[in-house]
Amino acid sequence: RSKKNSSVMETQRDSAKRKRDAVYTEPQTYSIPVAGFQQNPYNFSGHPGQTTSPNTFSSYDNVPRQVHPQAGREGAQQQFIPYQAPVSHVPMATGHPNIPAHAPVGTLPQSQPQDYPDPHLPYRPAVVQQNNGWSPQQQDFNEPHLQQYRPPAAVETLPERPNKRIELDDSNSVVLKRLTSNQYLYMLREFETKLKQIRALLLQRDLQHLGMQLSQLRSQFDEITNEFESLKNLHFLVASDFKNLLSLEEFLNSTLYPQLSIYEADFSQLTDPIAPTSTPVFLTIVCQETSGPIPKDKVMGSFTLRVLTSSLITQIQSGPVQLELVQTSQRVKKSNQDMETTKQNFRENGTAVFSDLKFSSGTFPHMVRLKFWVTIQIVQNGQHISKTIESPPTKPFISMTNTGSQWKDAAGSWLKEDCFIAIDAPHITIARLWNYFQYHYLTFTKQSYIAPKRPLTQRDFEYMLNAKFEEGINKATMDQKEFQVFWDWIGPGLKRVRYQKHLLWLFENGYLACFVTGSEATAQLKNEIPGTFIVRFSERLSGEFVISYAQSNGVRHYLVQPGDISDKKRTFVDFLGQSSQFVYILQMCQQPGGKTVWIRHDKDKILERYYKKEPKQPEAQAATGTPYDTRLPP
Repeated sequence: RSKKNSSVMETQRDSAKRKRDAVYTEPQTYSIPVAGFQQNPYNFSGHPGQTTSPNTFSSYDNVPRQVHPQAGREGAQQQFIPYQAPVSHVPMATGHPNIPAHAPVGTLPQSQPQDYPDPHLPYRPAVVQQNNGWSPQQQDFNEPHLQQYRPPAAVETLPERPNKRIELDDSNSVVLKRLTSNQYLYMLREFETKLKQIRALLLQRDLQHLGMQLSQLRSQFDEITNEFESLKNLHFLVASDFKNLLSLEEFLNSTLYPQLSIYEADFSQLTDPIAPTSTPVFLTIVCQETSGPIPKDKVMGSFTLRVLTSSLITQIQSGPVQLELVQTSQRVKKSNQDMETTKQNFRENGTAVFSDLKFSSGTFPHMVRLKFWVTIQIVQNGQHISKTIESPPTKPFISMTNTGSQWKDAAGSWLKEDCFIAIDAPHITIARLWNYFQYHYLTFTKQSYIAPKRPLTQRDFEYMLNAKFEEGINKATMDQKEFQVFWDWIGPGLKRVRYQKHLLWLFENGYLACFVTGSEATAQLKNEIPGTFIVRFSERLSGEFVISYAQSNGVRHYLVQPGDISDKKRTFVDFLGQSSQFVYILQMCQQPGGKTVWIRHDKDKILERYYKKEPKQPEAQAATGTPYDTRLPP
């Protein structure tokens, strides 16, 4: 009987196992195509054909996604939906919850579901619009200590600044429409197809109309390059559009232009027998993930390289790819000699990837670049040729040994390089400054380019110009001397936000308003209950905070003193928590259309996560005859 029962149990287990296998027979991973291009020759996040993780997203990145095996059949049917950039600047159907997967390019969402964040918002929504105006409603507090908290209302909008001129570009410009509707991507893909056709004609020696095709293609490349420059210099772009513009420009310059030059050299050799024989082979940097200031001994991101070859070459072999530092002193090269000994071989897909490079010593204040080189053996017209080819220099780096004292100058040099030195210009337009500054601003504050949590707004930029220049927002151009004044003022404040964890969290969630003038803070606080305060940047002193707070007899402003903070022992958050004059903190939120909405919170509910041990209360004394305090009143 015992043996019989055991046999029955085994039969039942086998039957259950067969049923489970019949229900779930999918492979371990599933490739889910995102709506849009089904074949992308260049995904702008790596070398061609590189698969990206589900956590990365680009407006042009339509590489198949991977679904976790536990998702089962239903999971395999679901499309990966990333958080989108503003809808007005993302006309392409790329996984938006209100755009069908089969929707044509240019489809916009009709409405937003109640349980999905409005893609216009830089923050997840904290307020909703009702019939009687704006009222706060807590919808999504991710922090555990805020999940049960419902803040009281203090909802107002900032008054409009006079002579407002700077607006994010939504004009009917042809080049802008090409960028926002992905027409440039279509054009570059079409050019790539034409280059493949030209290679086939060269192999077949069909040269009848090839010279005209090459000439027309180069003219089109030059025209697009000029259009890209006009977009940078004349249009105020949103961050996601500008990031895509830089990716398109990189693809054009690193891949399409060199390949066209190679085929032009091939055509010249085939049509002119007395022309000198050349070996057109090009080592290009397909992708460089990072650039700019970087601490020494920190991995600087990956570099992907590829060899572009002539149609006349029938065979090619290569040794390992090596690198060297360029545009720097011999002392810096010698100090980083171990990095120069790094070598990588080409993979089966034709690329070489350097993923663990780092500087072993500092280069500050010198800006350095890397150059890669490889020795190849080729067979051309039956001849065996050995040749060493070099890549163009990479984007610049500055290796820092002390981020506290060196970051501000290093970051300023990097921004200046992109704005001025890259185009060798003594003056730049304010539009170019806006485009590059917001791009670097997102890097400095550790935010995503596609869906930043606190993007730079035109109001923020106007505040910066008004604070340091008489022309303010009406300023048309800026020279290098004026740029240095601008950066010396805003740079230290961004450094504090970047390298202090508690300040970065407060900043990206709007509790550090920062880009607010004293008069705007006064106008906002004059009708608030006593104890309500706003934290903003000082308009006169670089890198310093001012606390504007409401009292029963008016609004006062306190410049935070060096003695109020003592690094890790007593942080800025501790100072706010221990000062009894500050009770309610105002959170600044940006709504669609540029409206600024303020929400009042109990400061302890927001700041307690960063409180340290409470030291003794500081001595307090009020100033008289002025709204500005040198010491806090009791």
